[in-house]
Amino acid sequence: MIDDIYGYSNTMIVAALGKRVRDYRLRSRLTQEELAELAGVSTLTLKKLESVISSLFSEV
Repeated sequence: MIDDIYGYSNTMIVAALGKRVRDYRLRSRLTQEELAELAGVSTLTLKKLESVISSLFSEV
């Protein structure tokens, strides 16, 4: 978990947020579609947020 966000890039912060959202969704046994509806965002937005994690590590 990021304690001091000022030491991280924007990409790292978004990746950490995406991981937390995905972890919450899975613990809650929600699909991306269900969580997107509950959060008031599009499914595509949620998918993009969660995919930052995998795209970040595929660049390494």
